[in-house]
Amino acid sequence: MQFQQPNQKSENQKEEIDIIELLFFYVTKWRYFVVVIAASLLLAFLYLKIAAPKYQVTGAILLRSDDKSDLASKLSQLGDFGLSLGKKQADDEIYVIKSERLIGKMIGQLGLQKQYYLKQGFKYQEQYPVSPISVSIPQSLQDSLLGTIEMYITRNNNVYKVNAVYNKDNKEDFSCIIHKIDGTYVTPWGNFTFHQNRSFKNGEKLKINIIPLPNQIESYEKLLSVTLARKESNVIDLSLVVANKQKGRDIINTMISLYNADALNDKSLMAARTAEFVEERLNKISVELSEVESQIEEYKMAHNIADIPDQTKIILASSNEYRKQLTTLEIQLNGVKWVEQQLKTPVDQYALIPSDLGIQDKGLVDIIGDYDVLLLQRLRLLQSTNERNPVLQQLETKIKMVQKNILSSVINIHSTLVIAKNSLIKKNEACLAQIDQIPVIERQYTEIKRQQEIKQNLYLFLLQKREENALSLAAAVTSTKIVDPAFVSPFPIFPKKKVILIVAFLLAIFLTIAYLYIYEIMHNKISSRKEIEKMTSLPILGEIGIFRGEERILIQEGDNSNFSEMFRMIRSNLSFLLAAKQGKRVLVTSSVSNEGKSVVAINLALAMAMLGKKTIIVGMDIRVPRLAEYTHMDVKAGVTDFLANSSASLEKLIFPSSLHPYLSILQSGVVPPNPTELLLTSRVEELFEQLDALFDYIIIDSAPVGLVADTLALNRIADAVVYVCRQDVTPKHSVQHLQNLVQEKHLSNVGVILNGVDMKSGYYRYGYGVVGYADKKKR
Repeated sequence: MQFQQPNQKSENQKEEIDIIELLFFYVTKWRYFVVVIAASLLLAFLYLKIAAPKYQVTGAILLRSDDKSDLASKLSQLGDFGLSLGKKQADDEIYVIKSERLIGKMIGQLGLQKQYYLKQGFKYQEQYPVSPISVSIPQSLQDSLLGTIEMYITRNNNVYKVNAVYNKDNKEDFSCIIHKIDGTYVTPWGNFTFHQNRSFKNGEKLKINIIPLPNQIESYEKLLSVTLARKESNVIDLSLVVANKQKGRDIINTMISLYNADALNDKSLMAARTAEFVEERLNKISVELSEVESQIEEYKMAHNIADIPDQTKIILASSNEYRKQLTTLEIQLNGVKWVEQQLKTPVDQYALIPSDLGIQDKGLVDIIGDYDVLLLQRLRLLQSTNERNPVLQQLETKIKMVQKNILSSVINIHSTLVIAKNSLIKKNEACLAQIDQIPVIERQYTEIKRQQEIKQNLYLFLLQKREENALSLAAAVTSTKIVDPAFVSPFPIFPKKKVILIVAFLLAIFLTIAYLYIYEIMHNKISSRKEIEKMTSLPILGEIGIFRGEERILIQEGDNSNFSEMFRMIRSNLSFLLAAKQGKRVLVTSSVSNEGKSVVAINLALAMAMLGKKTIIVGMDIRVPRLAEYTHMDVKAGVTDFLANSSASLEKLIFPSSLHPYLSILQSGVVPPNPTELLLTSRVEELFEQLDALFDYIIIDSAPVGLVADTLALNRIADAVVYVCRQDVTPKHSVQHLQNLVQEKHLSNVGVILNGVDMKSGYYRYGYGVVGYADKKKR
């Protein structure tokens, strides 16, 4: 039979059909997609209109290398103290740049603890750097804020209304009305001073946020990004994303400026420490030199010494050489003693040690240079952290270890120098023994002169270092170079118009699909022919479109409308069901009311009559009869009269229909008190035996099978059963119940009609060939 279900297909074919069916289902719901996509895009456009664009601001600095070629031997001379830090540790500098100290300075310098927003349309626009109205609060309050102060200023008819909320543990409100905005006004939190910077029109609204400094520091720590440009590079990139271009530019430039100023301050501090040490040594040596020179003067005056004889110069030539060496050793011994004294009894245990004190031991000079570098690193860390920092504690441990190494080296070198000095003294004494003829006076004078030379050399050495340190301080430059000052991206990075519109479009499609899918799962009504085919193996005789209006007669003689073609197809398919039993009785039923059962029965009978066959429609729905109403016949007598009265004449109860010459109608009659018992009597068989003799087709309009048992009682007299389902009305479980009734043989030879189908959907418009053909002919 042409309406039977197709043979079972392979799993791959089934899966392909399911996918195609699913896609086709979504295509038929295109109106939902259009509405949701339009709404989503509208919301996206509104968001783009309201959302403030944000721009990326970037800047870059280069960390200069301060390495010197002679650092290992001289630490760039004593004057370079504090000016040479060795190679920059980029990670440490990044930490310094993002330190709370520098960010706090930046916030204070730019006044970012106060934020001003002017309402423009639906959003507040930040007013930076100049706001129509600015406010000043007591510094004591600003430093001790426990929460944000939100303030709103509106102007109406030259009157200013101020509303303020202090969001601390317990919210405090304040409001007042003022006529002149410039001035100082008393609030519960102190005197607030307002100043009008530019025009503030009637109807405008200004929002002011005064935020605690720790909160702002934390906010900008998250907002500011400081990273290396490349892994092995000394270039540091600073960036942040802000809505106000000028504000972002000022933040980046100020952070770079503050960092450079901080580095210069470090260098100035170290140079000052060096100058202090040199000045201290100069004062001491100056006193000692004056004393020695006074001794020479007094000695010469006391012994009337004018000049040293030439012979003395020749004899003492070798002795002079020894004295020179002793002078060098004495300088080294003084430097070693000073370093030893500094380490054993330091006034400041982290004070710098000048390495160029005349000490010629390269190993000791290198250790002292490394020690000073560690001290400088500690000083830098102290400016951005506290003494409990693990990195600082580790560095101090390392410094103490280096101190021990220096002290050990100083002791060893001191011993070596003492030995060398003693050796020279002995040699010098041996030389002096050779000049017994030289007067004792000359020898004493020479000793005093030697002390004067030593002091004088030390004095000249320190004077030179003082001038070098002053020159270095005057020529000091930052250890960083600005590669790129603050640069603002020409286009906003947020919101991205294309991305938001694409996301809105895709989200709309996803939400629509999800809604339709969930709705389809939760929907417990039959919605398509495919659902019936999946739930039952019963043949589907056809589908009937939605009919609107009060008229229930859907087809006419010679009509080629959609409905006429639908009932012709149903009539054709029904003939195969009847041919199986060679019968003529068709029982029309449904699951519940309002499924169009009676309308289908009437129009099906009319379609049979159009074949020129004598057809009668019998109203066996004796509980809720509808035939008289739908066929516009005012007849009271009918089936119940025949069944209840054994003497009733059937011919008197049958009436010809005005709808078609070959169509007759047997109404249901008066509603009986015992309908089920009445349908179980033998008079039912007698009724249909007489009808068989009079008509070619008998269409029986019975009660819904899902509500009462009347239809099951009539199955015995039916040759075929037409089960009417209605789209979005018939519960799915009713179809399953129908399948059970057929399997249990309560109903037999059953075919299904799907009523109330939406013919505007793609499936029925293009997939249903007959209907489509009828539409074309009609057009």
